[in-house]
Amino acid sequence: MIAERTFADIALAYSRGALTPFLGSGISHPNCLLWPEFVTALEQEANQLRVVQNIAALRPDDPGTLIRRAERAVRILQRENLTGFSNVIQRILYRGEAGAVPINLDLLSKIWWPLVVTTNYDGLFLKNFNNYWISQQGEPLPDATRMKVRGRSPRHCQDVLSSLRNPDQPILWAIQGYVGLKTESRTHLADEIVVGHEEYRKQTYEAIHFRRTFAEIYRTRTLLFVGAGLQEPYFLDLFGEILQLLGPISHLHYAIIKSGSLDPEFLLSQYQIRAIEYDVGPDGDHSAPVGQILEKVAEAIKSPEARTIRWSFNVNRGPRTGVDASGVKTSVEIIRGDMPSRLSPNEAIVVSGKQEVSGIELSRAARANLDRLKMKSDYRLGKACDENGYVYPICGFKEGRGYAAIIRRLAEQSGEARDARLVGPVMAAVLDAATRDGVDRLHLYPLATGQRRTFPPYVSLMEILRAYRRWKSSNPSQRLRLSIHTDNEFLINLISSRRIDPLDMLSSSSIRFWIEITRSEENIIRIYDEADETTTLKTIFEKHSIPENWLYSVRPAPGKKSIRRQVGMACDDASTMESEGIFLGSVLRVIPPLGNGQEGPEGI
Repeated sequence: MIAERTFADIALAYSRGALTPFLGSGISHPNCLLWPEFVTALEQEANQLRVVQNIAALRPDDPGTLIRRAERAVRILQRENLTGFSNVIQRILYRGEAGAVPINLDLLSKIWWPLVVTTNYDGLFLKNFNNYWISQQGEPLPDATRMKVRGRSPRHCQDVLSSLRNPDQPILWAIQGYVGLKTESRTHLADEIVVGHEEYRKQTYEAIHFRRTFAEIYRTRTLLFVGAGLQEPYFLDLFGEILQLLGPISHLHYAIIKSGSLDPEFLLSQYQIRAIEYDVGPDGDHSAPVGQILEKVAEAIKSPEARTIRWSFNVNRGPRTGVDASGVKTSVEIIRGDMPSRLSPNEAIVVSGKQEVSGIELSRAARANLDRLKMKSDYRLGKACDENGYVYPICGFKEGRGYAAIIRRLAEQSGEARDARLVGPVMAAVLDAATRDGVDRLHLYPLATGQRRTFPPYVSLMEILRAYRRWKSSNPSQRLRLSIHTDNEFLINLISSRRIDPLDMLSSSSIRFWIEITRSEENIIRIYDEADETTTLKTIFEKHSIPENWLYSVRPAPGKKSIRRQVGMACDDASTMESEGIFLGSVLRVIPPLGNGQEGPEGI
């Protein structure tokens, strides 16, 4: 009987943004082969069945025996087919039963994960995760909420480490290589495939960047092993080395394992891994009992015993603003959940509007939010509150007020345009209009983060907070409370794990960002820098000695597409941090000119 406390602890780790699945071959079965079947298939490809069966007959399921069998087969395959080894791996990997997505993999895909570690080579989880979250939240750009794959190279390990502290898209860290789906062409991560004993040893003793990255994850994240037997000496030695060199950690990891396969007390005492054991059914099926455990994990995450639902902050630049029921002075609050269904006379709701050829209209999501207020109105818009046409009053409110914020505008050449650089100015206009109208509390969702968004939700949140700080600096005596509502799991996870900290935006005008200088695949330097929003890119490029004929781009892009420009162009037109859309946590990428044949790695 598994203690309910175990699931409560797992849910707590998730609420802190720390829970990280560690996937083994079992999660992709039966669509992909399990490890013993995979080794047998390698032997068949190598035409070495007779030789290796002599070893296998001793202890056919022993992990050490399997590694030696794999090593022999891999050695032959690589010697006979130097350029096609990864193609062989991809071909035999999918010899399992074709058909529906494995039910447990599907279940895990429907939980939002900022990081997933896997020893698998296949792309089943990646495809299912992205398909599900795209259908839930609309079609994001590649640098918004789509999961990306990273491998063991120094640059990719650096990406993984950066994602632990900064906002980024979710990552599938394929630590033993990746060939993708059966229908996909091989990726450059196929060259990182680890199968045989030689590769295991090489990664253990030579790849220092990989070991340090893994150690950081082991110490700062709570791993949930699913479909991974934890019987490979390679991993147990790695876990033991981390604990021996760096000392015990202040939390546990969790492993879903078959009863009797490992000693739970040994796992707990030596590796700080708590076993969650299950009994295999009479038909030998692992999927059903593992699925029951994962369903309990999912339910605990969905309905935890306790969770943070509100983050409150005071911006102390004059008289205190609102006071909540506990007596705490509050200027800004981020609330997990919907906006209110009723407004008091001095409250206002802010919804998104859009600029069409026919004029200013409310978005579909805006109308849905207004319907919750039970207004009997056609939602008519009044005249613009500002000279730029950023904000329009919504007529027909029985109590309170409403404003339409126009982020979605018409561009002369590209048609519709949503740009993160508009969030700050539009929010400033909203704050000015609300102040003139005597509003003392504004309710809103992060602007322009609906299904057709073109930039990550966290960028909108950060720009709203920065706009409030600037407004408060100019209006220290004004009393206006800002309530930002969200149910976006991506955004909530970033706040919970403190990969974005609202205090950064509310306390300082400085923007901390990364500049990534790429000279080759092996020579990539990432530097943490800081600048004011008015700092010119010319100043930054000169500081880092970037030649004018190089190219730069910003990730995440502030608009629909990421644009590469020449460094010299930015120096000529006095582009600034603000005009280029470089926000807190952004990456300013710099690469050699394309004429060199060196575009710089963009990842996959």
